Amino acid sequence: MSVREWEIVSEDIGGQQAGDGAPLEPAPPPAPAPAPVTRNGFEVADWLIEPLFDAAVNGLEAMLRTDVPPRLIPMTGRRHPKITRAQRESILTALGRHEKFTDAAFDRLFEDHEAEARSLEGASVESVIEMIEQAEADAALTVCLLFAAGRPDEAQQVAAWATQKDEASGTLSGIIDALSRENAEAQERLRRTDQELAQERRARRALERKIKSATTTAESARAQATKAESRAGWTRVEANAEAARAEALMHELARANAALEAGRRERRDLLSELRESEHRYQRARRELREVRERLPVETAAPELELRSEERAPTTADLRERFVESGARGVLDSKRLLLLVDGWNVSLGHIGAARLEDKRRVLEQALERYKSRTGNKVMVVYDGRKVSWFWMPRAEGRTVARVFTEGETADDFIVAELEADWGRPDAPVVVTSDRELRKRCIAQGAFVVSSEDLASVLGL
Repeated sequence: MSVREWEIVSEDIGGQQAGDGAPLEPAPPPAPAPAPVTRNGFEVADWLIEPLFDAAVNGLEAMLRTDVPPRLIPMTGRRHPKITRAQRESILTALGRHEKFTDAAFDRLFEDHEAEARSLEGASVESVIEMIEQAEADAALTVCLLFAAGRPDEAQQVAAWATQKDEASGTLSGIIDALSRENAEAQERLRRTDQELAQERRARRALERKIKSATTTAESARAQATKAESRAGWTRVEANAEAARAEALMHELARANAALEAGRRERRDLLSELRESEHRYQRARRELREVRERLPVETAAPELELRSEERAPTTADLRERFVESGARGVLDSKRLLLLVDGWNVSLGHIGAARLEDKRRVLEQALERYKSRTGNKVMVVYDGRKVSWFWMPRAEGRTVARVFTEGETADDFIVAELEADWGRPDAPVVVTSDRELRKRCIAQGAFVVSSEDLASVLGL
C-alpha cells in the first residue's frame, strides 16, 4: 500500500472523529464495487492463480507443442523474460480450460513447491484458512496447490474466503485489496527480473562458450605450429643425414673404383710376370740343350750327376693315370699347370658360411698342394678383387690368383688354353661345369671334376 493511500485512510478515520464533540455519525456504506472479471477457467480471482501462471510461463521452455493451445505454440521451446499483456491474457485463459497445458503447469508447480504441497496433504479447509491467517501459508499459492491436488471444492472455499469483503470494515478490505495488488505487481516485477537475469546468464554462457572455443582454436593452432616446426626440423636433420650418406657412398665408390683399377693392374702384372717366367724358363732350357750338345761325348761324367728333367705328361698319359689311379694319380703328376674354377669348387664343396672363409680354405689347400707337388696353380674367380680377400704372406708359396672383370672365368680359362706361348707344363682344368669341360677338352686339356679335387685336397 502506497504512502498516499495510507494518508487517505488516516484522513477518513480522523474525519470521523472531528467535530465539536458531537457523536460520530456512521459513514454511509460504500457503493458495491463491480466484481472483477476473471479470465482463468477456475472461476476464481486472477491474482489467486498467479503462482500457477508463473509456473506455466517458466514451463513453456520444456513443453511440447502438443501440450499447449494453438495460440501458445509460438511460445514453446524458449524462455520469455518479458510477457506482453496479450500473452498474459492467453495464458490465463488457457489455465483451467486446456487440460494438457493445465496439467503441465500443475507438474511444474509441484516441482517448485514440493514442501508446501506436502504440508497441505490431509489438511481441512479450516486448518488451511487458519494457516493463511497466521501467515504460515500464502493464499494464492494454497489455492493453486489445492487445484493441483485435485481438491477443487476446497480450493473454491479458500478462494471465496480470501476474496470476501468485511462489511464492518470497508477500509480494511481496501487495504487488503491494495496490498494484494501491490503483492501481485511485486511478484510480476520479480518474475520479470528473474527472466532478465536468466537471459543475462544465457548470454554470459554463450560468451563463455565463444571464449572457450576461441581459446581452443588458438591452442590447436599453436600445437599445429609447434608440430610443423618439429617436422621441419626433422626434415632438415634427415636431409643432412642423406647428404652425409650420399657423400660417404661417393667416397666408397671412389675407393671401389681405385681397388678395381688396382686389381686390373695386379692381374696384368701377374700375367706379365708369368709369361716372363715362362720365357726365362724356355730360354734356360735351350741354353742347357746347347751346352749339352757342345760337350764331348767322351767327357767323363761329373761326380755330382745333374738331375734329369722330367718330361711333362701328355693328355694321353694323364688319361692312362686316371684309369689306373683315378684323379689322385693325375693330380700327383709333375709338370702340371692346374687351372681351378674358383667359384665352382668353393661354393659347391666347402662348407664354410661366408665367402671369404670359403676362398680362404680353398687357397690354403692349394698352397699345401703346390708345396707338395711343385706344380703351378692358378685360381680364377669371377668379378673384381676386393680388399678383404685372403692373401698369404709367403710369396714363394702363393698361388696365382686372377679376378676377371668384363668377362667370365670360363672365357678366361679357355683363352689361357688357346694362348700359344710355349708352355712346358701340361694344363689340367678343375671344374664341374659341363659347358666349360667341353670347351677345355676341345682345346686338348685334361679336365678333373671339382668333387675329385675336393677329395684329393681333403676339403
